[in-house]
Amino acid sequence: MNPKALTGMTIGSAIMFLFGVVWFLAGLAGGRFFPVWLRAGLPVVGLALAAWIAMLVVRAARVSRNAPPPTAEQAAIGRQIGRRFGWINGI
Repeated sequence: MNPKALTGMTIGSAIMFLFGVVWFLAGLAGGRFFPVWLRAGLPVVGLALAAWIAMLVVRAARVSRNAPPPTAEQAAIGRQIGRRFGWINGI
C-alpha cells in the first residue's frame, strides 16, 4: 500500500470521527435520558478513540514522509478516491 494513501485514510478516519461526535452531541441535545454509567463511559471511550486516531495520524505522517513519491497510476487512483470521498461527505 502506498504510504501516502495510509495518511489519507487516517485523516479520513479522523474526519469521520469528528462527524460522529457532532451526530452524537446532536443526539444528546435531543433531551433523551441516559444512565449515569453511560454518560460517564462514553466520553472516556471517545477520548480513547480520539487519542488512538491521533497516534495513527502521526505514525502515518512519519511513514509517508520517508516514502518514495507515488507513481502516476497511484496518484491518479488517489485523486479518484479523494473526489469520491469529497462527494460522499458533501452529499
